Amino acid sequence: MEYKYPVQKPLAIIRMTSDWIAEASMLLALHIEGDHYSEDLFEKCNQALERLIGFDSAELYLVKNADACIGFVLINWGFSTTTGWPILRIQDLFILQSSRREGAGTLLLEHCIHLVKLQGANRIQLDTNVMNTAARSFYEQAGFECFPEKLIYMKFIHET
Repeated sequence: MEYKYPVQKPLAIIRMTSDWIAEASMLLALHIEGDHYSEDLFEKCNQALERLIGFDSAELYLVKNADACIGFVLINWGFSTTTGWPILRIQDLFILQSSRREGAGTLLLEHCIHLVKLQGANRIQLDTNVMNTAARSFYEQAGFECFPEKLIYMKFIHET
């Protein structure tokens, strides 16, 4: 799937396979720690993405320009008991700082919408840090609604 944006950079979406783990691991490490990541973090990301390949309900898609992979979206599938339809959950969406505002994030969201339509799902769901105003603005411009009355609860079973 290839799209062209006004900046005239062709972008492509690639589903991560074992051939793309190194590139995806680098992007994931940059997403987690920024430019200050370590080889240990890179290896931890590599191991996590190896496990992801065997996980049936999750997928990682890379976005690539003519030169390199510049971002990714990690999705997983769920099911809404209130509507009776599948839902797509965006776990993470990340674009390299140097490649933002060039259409890559929009392309990844469009790809997610395409997947939702293929699966007959009724919604895409995501969350972001309340302090991440750039991401919140991006999602709102893309038509996502904020539900401030919803809270996220987590219980960690083992350390990562």
